[in-house]
Amino acid sequence: VLGGIARQIRFAGLVPRSCVGEAWAAALHALPPNLAVPYDVVLAWDVLNPLDPAEREALVAHLAEITAPRARLHVVVDCTGVATTQPVAFTLLEPGRIAEQTTGPPQSVSHPLLPAQVERALAPFDVVRAFVLRTGVREYLAMKRA
Repeated sequence: VLGGIARQIRFAGLVPRSCVGEAWAAALHALPPNLAVPYDVVLAWDVLNPLDPAEREALVAHLAEITAPRARLHVVVDCTGVATTQPVAFTLLEPGRIAEQTTGPPQSVSHPLLPAQVERALAPFDVVRAFVLRTGVREYLAMKRA
């Protein structure tokens, strides 16, 4: 699915709802850096909502360290305004098909992220496309500055 825009495909999972405090910091730094072959594409699906602003900043800063110039960042943000959400893991099946699997009990949701907040949170990545899905979820495609 991603072979056309990535030199090498590597997967690193991060489920922030199961991590807080030191566990979150350890999970974040477990994302393997490889300066010889940095990440070209990062799928950050359902990862920003449960984080507080400092954790979001730490995540994006770490992603900036481990990604190549002009790397793509695909972000999915829940902006439906619901009080709880069901944590899920996503699996790419083929172009246009994604499977979702429940990963735990429902979690409370903090305030929804507004588009301007997402754009600020993603710096040094620039949002190049944004979509609102029928479900009220927003998708962002951002590119790292060269």
